Amino acid sequence: MITRHGKPAGVLIGFESEEDWFDYRLEHDPRFVRRIEQARSSLRAGHGVRLEDLGMVVTGEVTRPFAPAPVSIAFRTAAQICAASGLPATRSSSMGSSAIVRWYAFGTVHDHGRAHLLDVAGPMTEEKIIMKAIVVTDQAAGTAGMKLVERPEPQAAINDVVVRVHASGWVPTELEWPSTWTDRLFHDRTPSIPGHELSGVVTALGYGTRGLWVGQRVFGLTDWYRDGTLAEYVAVEARNLAPLPRDVDFTVGASLPISGLTAWQGLFDHGRLQAGQSVLVHGAAGAVGSIVTQLAREAGAYVIGTGRAADRQTVLDFGAKEFVDLGNDVLEDVGGVDLVFDAIGGDIGKRSAGLVRAGGTLLAIVAPPEARPADGLAVDFVVEADGAQLGEIVQRVRDGRLRTIIDNIPTLDHAVAAFNRTERRKGKMIIRVRP
Repeated sequence: MITRHGKPAGVLIGFESEEDWFDYRLEHDPRFVRRIEQARSSLRAGHGVRLEDLGMVVTGEVTRPFAPAPVSIAFRTAAQICAASGLPATRSSSMGSSAIVRWYAFGTVHDHGRAHLLDVAGPMTEEKIIMKAIVVTDQAAGTAGMKLVERPEPQAAINDVVVRVHASGWVPTELEWPSTWTDRLFHDRTPSIPGHELSGVVTALGYGTRGLWVGQRVFGLTDWYRDGTLAEYVAVEARNLAPLPRDVDFTVGASLPISGLTAWQGLFDHGRLQAGQSVLVHGAAGAVGSIVTQLAREAGAYVIGTGRAADRQTVLDFGAKEFVDLGNDVLEDVGGVDLVFDAIGGDIGKRSAGLVRAGGTLLAIVAPPEARPADGLAVDFVVEADGAQLGEIVQRVRDGRLRTIIDNIPTLDHAVAAFNRTERRKGKMIIRVRP
């Protein structure tokens, strides 16, 4: 218990990390959430914010406005807090006796009849909040040029949210995309942060943002031309995100956006798939192909999957009726199909054009088709963020109709080494950003 002028003033509660402290406040104190949102909005509008407007009681001047820049809190250990404040501290009973904890003050201070929240026993400093992120600067270096560095935490622009990333998806071909290296006006934007799939928790709202709130679990797809998700925090347009149900793990959520949306948009938006049609899926055991196979089967299509001999049972388990071993079987023996979903390209894509029936479609996601069906469509497309479609996809995960293939899950600290592995991956790589 903390006392001030002989009256109860608050308590000290122990947390193992600043993130745990923040999560606790988001969950248990709606006023804290509102103050954060109001303060950030005021800063974005160019106004000053008094520290006491945030309900924070700290040493030093508390009414001084600060510039619209990120602000961090200098936390102290329990011993430092008590020594500086002359206060007794009691370890929370929920903390194990052997736990190494940092202590943060939380409670209420009654001063001259006015109540304040006591969040921090220590000074407030005006400095940028630093996060860890992986950056690239040299396109020719490939994954060998990726580096883990410290970067300023991003700020939410209009209609943005800032998300504390828990897990990030990674597509190896990202380093070949122009958007990784330049902005929309073709100006160099390095050092840039790759990664465009994420799951995490909203920590800040931009001006005008609607539909999401601080503390909400989300997943989604970031803009190709903005810094990405291989970082502890990312700024992303709210419309690119969808709520992540609590019964879906963060790693699973991060595996869905690119693979799931590519499959959904290819089959239903571009391929106009109907029940009873036949679909040939190249690379059916891959991150995209496996979801294509499952969605097409659910839609009532007859699915034929292709891949390596070792992939046969996996593809059949995902719902394909037939499997073609591209190393030993003759592709043309498949006969005519209504839709080809090509996630391989090259010679396989060219040969597949001749398999498309009249009125059918060849969908290519690796590169523009090198051959066109004689009496059908050839389509290549770039996947787009779509919150409603993400909602449809994650619901299928929840009820068991859809599952993803995840290869390994390195932490952000070990991600660069994992990216430089030479062996073939057997699923999607997900980076666990927040252990």
